[in-house]
Amino acid sequence: MERCIKFEKIKNFRDLGGLLTTEGSTIRSGLIYRSGHLRDATDNDLKMIVKELKIGLIVDLRTIAVRELNPDKIPVGVDYRFIPILEDDDLSVAPGDNIGKRFIDPFKLDLAEVYSKMITVERCRAKLAEAMKMIMTHNYHNSSLLFHCSGGKDRTGVVAAILLMLLGVSKNDVVADYMLTNESKLLTSDDIFQMSAGRALSQEETEAYKKLFFANEEFINAAINTIFDKYKYIEHFIEEGLGIDKSIIGSFKREMLV
Repeated sequence: MERCIKFEKIKNFRDLGGLLTTEGSTIRSGLIYRSGHLRDATDNDLKMIVKELKIGLIVDLRTIAVRELNPDKIPVGVDYRFIPILEDDDLSVAPGDNIGKRFIDPFKLDLAEVYSKMITVERCRAKLAEAMKMIMTHNYHNSSLLFHCSGGKDRTGVVAAILLMLLGVSKNDVVADYMLTNESKLLTSDDIFQMSAGRALSQEETEAYKKLFFANEEFINAAINTIFDKYKYIEHFIEEGLGIDKSIIGSFKREMLV
């Protein structure tokens, strides 16, 4: 199966499996998937999630405000867990001109800093640990799992990078996998409308918003370098930084690698 999977309305959807590790193993395909939000999922998309991909658990990493504004469409019978790794303030979300709407300020948002924050800020790391543990302890004999944020780039990108590094994928391949997001054509005029809370934008503002939708090696390297600067090894980060037991790490590796 191709790693990048096409849906009618779900963007940036791909299989975490299929990549080689530095020790010559392969990550099993068809077990863990990553994507953008499911707000616009069609009936065919939802059917594909259940019937073809056998997904039994969806983990939503978005902020509270974004989920309330754009709730996922969840297939009947699929379990759903909401774990907001970041808060609205972490993304420079400010009150909009329209009552009840909020917008991302593209001039205040430093994505490299946001990626590092997921590793260094205790409350973010606690949520990251919750998501990681859920992914690592899921019963993959019964069903596969999907985790996602808004575009499937930032929070999803960090979680995916940590999982891949834990399983032994090289840093270069982890970064290359992250950069595949740029082939997904995430940006639409509706996305900019949503992020700006429907405000009229200058050309400069529009260009600033566009930059938020593109993967940049600087961003993912900020998270990766922060992990290795502080913890030296990815296993130390999982155990000490996230508080996940060695036995869970071992079981997860045995489940995922072939």
